Amino acid sequence: MTSHFTHQHIESMAWTIDRQGIDAIPVSALRELGFVAQSAGVRPGLVDLLVDHSAPAVVRNRAFGFITSVLGRTPGVTSDATITPDRIACAA
Repeated sequence: MTSHFTHQHIESMAWTIDRQGIDAIPVSALRELGFVAQSAGVRPGLVDLLVDHSAPAVVRNRAFGFITSVLGRTPGVTSDATITPDRIACAA
């Protein structure tokens, strides 16, 4: 994948996660998504969770969901939400 993620790329990743689990997504694709997410203002801790294979899958899935929701927002909206990596991990 390139550094430009389209809705189609993200939907494809989401479909794969739903059907086969987050480990079915290539590490390089998750890292690239993380790079794009950090460029969009997503906190590094969430990106770290996304690519951390030692984290439970449910935590990584939630990080993916939050990251993609931030990427789907209109320009100018910050990712300074009340959801943090700690809160996602605790919810698992």
